[in-house]
Amino acid sequence: MFGAGEFANDGRIEQLPQVKTDLEEFADFLAQHGYQVYKLYDKDFTKSRLSSIIRTLKKSIDYTEKPFIVCFCGHGIHRENDYFLLTGDTNVDKIEGNAIRIATLIKQISSLKTSRILMLINSCYSGQTLSMPYDLTTISDGELAVITSASCKEESYMLSDDPYSLFMGTVLEALATAKSQNSSATLFDFITYITQNVPLKASKIGQSQHPAFILRGIKENFELL
Repeated sequence: MFGAGEFANDGRIEQLPQVKTDLEEFADFLAQHGYQVYKLYDKDFTKSRLSSIIRTLKKSIDYTEKPFIVCFCGHGIHRENDYFLLTGDTNVDKIEGNAIRIATLIKQISSLKTSRILMLINSCYSGQTLSMPYDLTTISDGELAVITSASCKEESYMLSDDPYSLFMGTVLEALATAKSQNSSATLFDFITYITQNVPLKASKIGQSQHPAFILRGIKENFELL
């Protein structure tokens, strides 16, 4: 779980107070269902600290069929042919030095000993990440699912009566609904719930938001919980 809603190094970047709430709630939910969770928020979320956690995971994680879930909440910026995730120490004049290239992140994570990767990207215009080249050759079984909170031309929104962002609130709702019905939360059901309900919620506030996704090498409808 990582993201930034506070940007001490650049006052030009809009603060996002809901980011920590989104990530904390999702982290707690996953921990309650057997996941080991690593968290980096705000000033602690830097490129070097994220790389350090990934190096630690390379040494400690054992091969498992349980999906490795990656979640980012915050600002994303598209520059030329790259999409960057803004860290807590980002300066917009030094994007390449501070922020994280999505393609580089995928490459780092795919080197872990895991069979499946599920990545959630909760940021404006995040659908642009789906045009990035994803290298699956280092993933044990080459299974990758990337779900973005919005299409390439849409913003990600908040609801005035919800403490979470529209996308993350729906993510939590999808998983909680499956568990309350004593059914497995599977990848395909998860995607269906999100892609149907986020646009409905956005329309209620007069906005348009359509999550997008890409599946690479998915062999079966695996369980998330």
